[in-house]
Amino acid sequence: MTRTICVPGAMAEKRILIAEDDRATRESWSELLGSWGYKVEVTEDGQQALEAALTRKPQIVLADLKMARKDGLTLLREIREAGLDVAVVMISGEGDIPEAVSAIKLGAYEYLRKPIDPAHLKALLSNIMDHLSVREENDRLRRRLLGEGELGPMLGRSLAMPRVLTLIHQVAPTDASAIITGESGTGKEIAAKTIHALSKRSQGPYIAVNCAAIPETLMESELFGHERGAFTGADRRRDGYFEWADGGTLLLDEISEMKVELQAKLLRVIEEHKLRRVGGSTELPLNVRVLAASNRPLDRAIREGRLREDLYYRLNVFSIEIPPLRERQEDVPLLVDAFIRQFA
Repeated sequence: MTRTICVPGAMAEKRILIAEDDRATRESWSELLGSWGYKVEVTEDGQQALEAALTRKPQIVLADLKMARKDGLTLLREIREAGLDVAVVMISGEGDIPEAVSAIKLGAYEYLRKPIDPAHLKALLSNIMDHLSVREENDRLRRRLLGEGELGPMLGRSLAMPRVLTLIHQVAPTDASAIITGESGTGKEIAAKTIHALSKRSQGPYIAVNCAAIPETLMESELFGHERGAFTGADRRRDGYFEWADGGTLLLDEISEMKVELQAKLLRVIEEHKLRRVGGSTELPLNVRVLAASNRPLDRAIREGRLREDLYYRLNVFSIEIPPLRERQEDVPLLVDAFIRQFA
């Protein structure tokens, strides 16, 4: 059951979705938010909330951590995986602090403890709306620059570049994975850095890993970390690249150079959003966006058995191919001018 409450004169763009399984609580919240001029939709569990978020596109979601059918953490994760541009505020009860911390790691805007202080909630929602307004203005600016052939450090007005810039502009605000292909020197890592810089994770770490440069015997430990005593020479615990990138973006360059057996573990980590260090027994929650890059055709790597097909399709939500400069010679003057301004 969903119900929409709207007060006269409420601004249509101020849309909030409430996900709360206690009827009295959600009715109280909806009446309060409606009196502040918000258009409010209420849902009684996480599954209803996800369906409403996908179809009605609210700007803010207030979600209880403990709900039937789909809890708040699962709802948050699936909202992020769907690429919805929505601020999620998680509501926790007594004893829910570990889950609330996990929610922040998964990208929640904030978490609040029950009972909610109305004054604090009103100020928080106002701040979120102000933040969204600034972000919309920045997005309009990016679209204008995109039309002029600029997107972050990416430049290009040639016929080959608009698709690249448009794809980067589309994928950056989401949490979707992407595979970036192109010859050596075409700017695959610049594209990955641009995606990170324009994403909601821009304040988090950006980690790039060249899979071809790491020996096979060390790859698993380098990616996932290890516990003390996990193998000869492991005299202390060590975090891996995934933990270093927690809250941000991890680029796996030359992904097809990773041994197939390790690709299976990589797939599980990406799908389950948690990892176990080498020699460890505890699974650690993760909030990492994974990008992959290659200077070779990955369909050939799949045919040759060097790349798992299921891993490829899990990563290939977006596919971005960077053309070589010989196919975009019209961009040479633009690049020369940019380099002169940068180094002068």
